[in-house]
Amino acid sequence: MDQEPQTVVRMGELSVSSTPGHVLTSIGLGSCIGLVLLEPARPLAGLAHIVLPTSNGRPDPAGGRFADQAVPALLEQMATQAEERGQSGAASAFRARGDTARDNARQVREALEHAVSATVRGLGDPAAPNHEETVA
Repeated sequence: MDQEPQTVVRMGELSVSSTPGHVLTSIGLGSCIGLVLLEPARPLAGLAHIVLPTSNGRPDPAGGRFADQAVPALLEQMATQAEERGQSGAASAFRARGDTARDNARQVREALEHAVSATVRGLGDPAAPNHEETVA
């Protein structure tokens, strides 16, 4: 039996796939965030294993350690992969220049902050025994 391809996204890393059936997974999230972005119109998904909320100007070569850098990096990788496959869509809509790029990044950040806030309220205590620490 063939096993589906899988990529383990470790702390501070991010990964994108446009291969149907390819599993992106992060294990042992603990206090980290597993940010999953999907473009449902085509097989395109991204996963970032975010460790800290802000970089405070620190560089992050892997792109996934800090939330303020992981979101734009993940969107950029998704847009690049979509373009390589000759596709366009929601991910590529976030690629822009100058003020438009800053506005888009701010809008995405605010949307994610609201989504995370609503999700955390819905989950209850993250230290509870039934709290999941794996995203796949």
